[in-house]
Amino acid sequence: MIRAGRNALDRDAIAQKAGLSVGTIRNKKLLADLTPVSRPDARKELFDAEQAQVVIDNYLAGKRGKRSEPAPAPKRIPSLPDYDDFNEDELRGHLRAFLDAEQEIGFEHGFTADDLESMNEEQLRATLDGLDLLDLEEARLSIPEDRRPTQNTMEAYYYGSKSTGLPDADRTIGGIDHWYRSTMRRWNEQERRRRGGPTLVSRQVVGAPALESGEDFRLSEELREQAVQLVRDNETASPESLVKTITAKLGLSESAAWRCVHSVRFATQRSEDVRALRLAAAWQALAENPEITGVEFARQMGIGITAGNRYLNDASKLTTPPQMPAAPAAPEDTAIATPAEPAADERLEQVTRLITDNPQISTAELAKTLGVSAPTARKYRKKAEEALGGSAN
Repeated sequence: MIRAGRNALDRDAIAQKAGLSVGTIRNKKLLADLTPVSRPDARKELFDAEQAQVVIDNYLAGKRGKRSEPAPAPKRIPSLPDYDDFNEDELRGHLRAFLDAEQEIGFEHGFTADDLESMNEEQLRATLDGLDLLDLEEARLSIPEDRRPTQNTMEAYYYGSKSTGLPDADRTIGGIDHWYRSTMRRWNEQERRRRGGPTLVSRQVVGAPALESGEDFRLSEELREQAVQLVRDNETASPESLVKTITAKLGLSESAAWRCVHSVRFATQRSEDVRALRLAAAWQALAENPEITGVEFARQMGIGITAGNRYLNDASKLTTPPQMPAAPAAPEDTAIATPAEPAADERLEQVTRLITDNPQISTAELAKTLGVSAPTARKYRKKAEEALGGSAN
């Protein structure tokens, strides 16, 4: 849990700030004195940003000290504030500073600094408590026990496998979605009682007007129609490229875009065709990243984790690529032709040529040239360099 008014960083962000690799951070045990703010069994460790910054400053100062004696005394790592010890004025001041910081980055909330002046201590504590950021499991546990969903059900809400979906994440930190406690409270009391079509939600956009207290967070009909039209206008585009298009053009989060793509793309296809498409996608995902998990594949496809694990397991048993079903015909006036994805061997050959021509080419440049993610480009680079090293020997 990330307490209200605090910021958090993952190891990648800390390494980038320190100008080090994640491996160096780990080997030097730079974070050994920090306690993660994420829960103990979280998928990724997150650390308080202020505490991490002190660790970085101490490390960099120590390096400078080796060149010019004497080395400066290390700064003390500050303790995290205990809001239970705050009095009414301290609570009000902390919330006012929180609002100022949020407004600087384009986020607004359902209350103002003037509203804080009329709140008593109990109301201030309730407001502060509602601004804690929770990951998916913490969000589930924040729901009263008599209405608390199981882990599988919560994941189904998250991946859009149920008619009622989770609200879009308020923040994504280190690739992990987080929700304000107040967002989950409102969802539990209002959204979960609504049934019907898929609930698509949108993230607060920088510069957008503040949402009034109790205002519906669901996607407007206009945005919904625009998102659906983008999917229909790009019948032959891959789901990944569609998600990028929707997020770029409409400002939606990836999870909202995935739910929209999945609901439209598979709405008119037979169930056996849908299964074949997902199996083919699982085969391709394993070819590009043999270490991909069911959770990651489920997120890519907008399906449940159980289904994601099943498709990966089925694809791993195949010895030849699965047969793709016939693609539905796209209207002539909206069909957009896209080049076929190159095979893995062709892509590896392309990477080998690029590295041979320019040994200093960065992974980011490779990813951009290939049109793939950085992790995928890194894997191809490693294979290509191994092949080049073997031929040199």
